[in-house]
Amino acid sequence: MWDTKRQLIWFGVGFAFGTFVLYQDSHDEQGNFGLRFFIFMEALLALIMSVMFYFYSRRKP
Repeated sequence: MWDTKRQLIWFGVGFAFGTFVLYQDSHDEQGNFGLRFFIFMEALLALIMSVMFYFYSRRKP
């Protein structure tokens, strides 16, 4: 089981790095920013991180 400090650090760094990567990927060939695509990918990132957070923070019997 992870302690609270590690969980917050993991979440913060993962979300920041993921947002940085997704921001770069949200531009099309002409350099236009796709806000809807960015929001969609951020939602997927948050979902994936939430599921991983749940599995890694469960108590083992």
